[in-house]
Amino acid sequence: MRAPRIAATLGLIALVIPAAASSSLASAPSRTASARLSAPLGLKGFLLNYAEPTRHVFPTEPAFAWSPSPNAQHYEFQLARSSSFRESSIVYENNALPSPTSSVPVTLPWTTGSGSGYGFQARARAVTQNGTTPWSAAFGFNVRWPNIPTPLPSPDGLLRWTPVVGASAYEVWEIGITGTGATNTFDKWVFSQTNVLDERDWYTFHAGQSADTSWYKTIHWRVRAVRVTSLVPTKNDSPRSSTGPWSPVYTTVNGARPVAPTALALGETVSDVVGTTAAPAAHGSMPGFTWTGNRGLTGGKQELFRAYVFSDQDCLNPVYVGAVVGSPAYAPRLSGPLALPVAQAAIAAARTTVLPNGNEGQSLSFDDEPIVASESLNPNKAAVDPLDPKNVNLTPDVDPNLPDPSTAVTGSTTGPTVDPT
Repeated sequence: MRAPRIAATLGLIALVIPAAASSSLASAPSRTASARLSAPLGLKGFLLNYAEPTRHVFPTEPAFAWSPSPNAQHYEFQLARSSSFRESSIVYENNALPSPTSSVPVTLPWTTGSGSGYGFQARARAVTQNGTTPWSAAFGFNVRWPNIPTPLPSPDGLLRWTPVVGASAYEVWEIGITGTGATNTFDKWVFSQTNVLDERDWYTFHAGQSADTSWYKTIHWRVRAVRVTSLVPTKNDSPRSSTGPWSPVYTTVNGARPVAPTALALGETVSDVVGTTAAPAAHGSMPGFTWTGNRGLTGGKQELFRAYVFSDQDCLNPVYVGAVVGSPAYAPRLSGPLALPVAQAAIAAARTTVLPNGNEGQSLSFDDEPIVASESLNPNKAAVDPLDPKNVNLTPDVDPNLPDPSTAVTGSTTGPTVDPT
C-alpha cells in the first residue's frame, strides 16, 4: 500500500517544479537587461564649449551635456532647486531630448545655495528599448554676478562702469545732489540698459547760467546690476532678488562748463570701448555721446542739448533722438526723460531742485518740426523714423509718458509762457 502513495506524491512534485522553473527563466532576461543599464556619465554645465574647465558658478544659465548612453532612444533632463528633485522644486524639465544635450529656456535668477550647497541641481537619464536608465549624478551650480561694477574713465557729463555679464540693466543711485540755491539735497534712482549714464540730473538748469560748478563738479553715486528673470514655474516658489549688491560710493569730478558761447563739437562715443570722430569704435552696446561747447545756431549760449543718431553720414535719416539734457553728454535711460518745466516760473524753480522723470512736453526742432525723444516711445509700436508723425502723435494709452486725459488735472500752469527764442 505504501508504493502507490509514494508515486502519487512524486507525481505531484514533478508537476510543481517545472512550473516554478518556467516562471524563473521567463523573467531572467528582463532583469539582466535592466541590470546592464547604467546612468549617464559626464553631466556638466558650460557656457560656450563642453570642453571648457568644469565650474559650478555661472553669471547666467548654462547649457548642459553628458556622454551618450548605448541604445538610447531619447533622454530626460531635470533642473531643480533641490538635490532631492521633488516635484515642487522642479524649475525646468524635458522628457524628449533627442541628443545628450539640453539648453534651459528659463532665465534663472542670481541664486546661490546655503553653506557649501548649490542653488540649482541638474540631472539626466536615458530611455532605451530595454527601459529607463537610472538618473545621472546631480550637477550642482550657482548663478551669480561675476563682479560688482567699478568706475571706468569717462568724459565730463558721463558716468561709466565695468559691465557685468548676465545683467539685463543697471540701477544708478545718484547721491546727495545739491548746489547753490538748492531747496534740498536730492537722491534719485535711475536705470540704464548699458554701462554708461549721463549726468543730466546734476547739470540740467544748473550749469548754463554762470561759472558756478557747485551742482555738478563733484558727483557721488553707486551702481548695481539688475537681472530680469523668468517667473520660474515651481510649485513651491522661493524668494529671489532681481539685483546684485550695491557698489561702494564712487566720486566723479567734472570740469567747469564754458560761460561764453563756445563752438559745439562732438566728443567721444563711450560704452565698453571709446571712439572718437577721428577713430570710431565698434560698440557692443548703445554708447553714450559727449560733446564740448555750448553755442547754438544763432550764435548765443545754450544750456539744453539733444543728441541725434543718423543712419547716413549726411545726417538725413534719423534713427534715434535723444532726450533733452543739460549735461555735455547723453546716454539712453530706461527710466525715461526729464519732466521739463513749461513756464518761466517753473524754469526758475528747476534751478533750485532736481527734475523728476516724466514727459518732456511739446518740443520742436530749430526748423519747427515736432520731436519726441526715443526714450518716450513704445519700442513695440514706434515707427522706425523717430521723427515720423506716428511717433509724435502717440495717444496716452500707447505712450505711458503722456497723461491719461481721464485722470489729468484740469487748469492751466501759472506764469508766462516760455519765449520760443
